[in-house]
Amino acid sequence: MRKYDVILSLGDTCAPASTLRAQSKNRASYPFDWLLTKHGPLPYFKSILSEIHPFNSSVVLERRIDEETDKASETYWYEDKENGIGYRHEFYKHIPYAEMRELCIQKYKRRMKRLSQHLEKAKNVCFIMYSYTHDSEIEHYKHEIEKKYDLTIDLMYTDNQTLQECVSDITLTYNRSFIINISKTIYRALAKVVPFRALRKKLRRKGKIHRL
Repeated sequence: MRKYDVILSLGDTCAPASTLRAQSKNRASYPFDWLLTKHGPLPYFKSILSEIHPFNSSVVLERRIDEETDKASETYWYEDKENGIGYRHEFYKHIPYAEMRELCIQKYKRRMKRLSQHLEKAKNVCFIMYSYTHDSEIEHYKHEIEKKYDLTIDLMYTDNQTLQECVSDITLTYNRSFIINISKTIYRALAKVVPFRALRKKLRRKGKIHRL
């Protein structure tokens, strides 16, 4: 089984991200997990290199009308036609478009920052893509990203028949700093619970634990 510090889904649907989540192989939510692409993952490679998500304040979105899908879903479907990117899971019907758009811009800024931070600490990375063929432009941007972050990237091309098997064949490495960060997150969540808060104060007075 191949081990990676980061496993990143690059479309063209949310199937790779969904499969990674189902098998507990997604370290975090990343910028391209739930997007749809028409023209391949090249905009994502450019985005990783520039650290700027395609969904920003200048992007023009058009709503895609699909009565059957809209009726069954709690979100509307919007498209960035310039980059060929679809936002199928973002715009909730009960939240005004302008408000939801701003929330999404901020969300993707956070996810881009998170991805950059994880890549800075990584050595071995896997980009998993659904139903794509390799081309020279992707290879060029792959090498540029490797140079920028001083890491090695494996490109994994998969499809509906091989996706489950491919994801089963890879796993995440778990380094000490990552485990510590997870521990801090759990600790801070528990700290909001009243019984745990009282226990924590008692243990601190006895010198058994320290502030995280």
